[in-house]
Amino acid sequence: MPQLYLYDDSFDGLLTALFAAYCAAEKPDGIAAESEFEDGLFVEKIKVTSDRARAADAINVIANFISIDALHNIFYAFLAESDDHGSIIYDYFNFGIEKGRLVDNFLHDPRVIGVHKLRDKLHCEKHRLLGLIRFKQVEAADNLPLYYAECEPDNNVIGLLAPHFAHRLPGERWMIHDLKRGIAVINEARPKARRGGGNGKTAGAAAEKTWSVVDITRDKAPEPAEKEEIYQDLWRAFIKNIAIETRINPKLQRRCMPARYWKYLTEMQKN
Repeated sequence: MPQLYLYDDSFDGLLTALFAAYCAAEKPDGIAAESEFEDGLFVEKIKVTSDRARAADAINVIANFISIDALHNIFYAFLAESDDHGSIIYDYFNFGIEKGRLVDNFLHDPRVIGVHKLRDKLHCEKHRLLGLIRFKQVEAADNLPLYYAECEPDNNVIGLLAPHFAHRLPGERWMIHDLKRGIAVINEARPKARRGGGNGKTAGAAAEKTWSVVDITRDKAPEPAEKEEIYQDLWRAFIKNIAIETRINPKLQRRCMPARYWKYLTEMQKN
């Protein structure tokens, strides 16, 4: 009877299952997340409990016996939404153990193609959202400025957006809320770096990580701050006035900026 390792939907759970399969004398036929598993009469399911120590061991196996790039590919494939990413990652992992650091050179092998497709799908959405996130200032409980953006991405991508906005808006407090998954990335403001003496180096604030991903659910969006509606109206007016009527191309617009993102774009909302 085929054996299937089941893990919880966390990345640690996936890595634990990969390490358990790597160490097992009798290799499982596949692994799957609990949320994507469909029960069957002719499958023996084995629950793998998430374990951070074993997850760390899996990272060492992948990094040392395959490559750091392969570890990144597995992480990105995990973040990409797919009904069978557990089995896709497992096949890639086994192929990587067999081929070592050359695994990603086998571009025509379906085991490599599967993971690369998930990785590329994730990166494509990340690239799109870097230009489509729209912040608005909202009322916060502590009355300090907070810039808030909503989105419903196809993939679990907001953690990949955070470093860009943390770099671009280091002195601001902001939140990007993934409504689909009930998570948010929150950045705490840090002081702007100041120039040092004559050596040209910056002093003051260190470049430490200031953001984190947290679970969050809200019944409704925060109330906009005073005058926020005015700024949104100005933004819509600006977009309208810079448009060149003779060069408007709705088909190209929908390809570069799919309609599923329009719900949270200020310029696509009516006054």
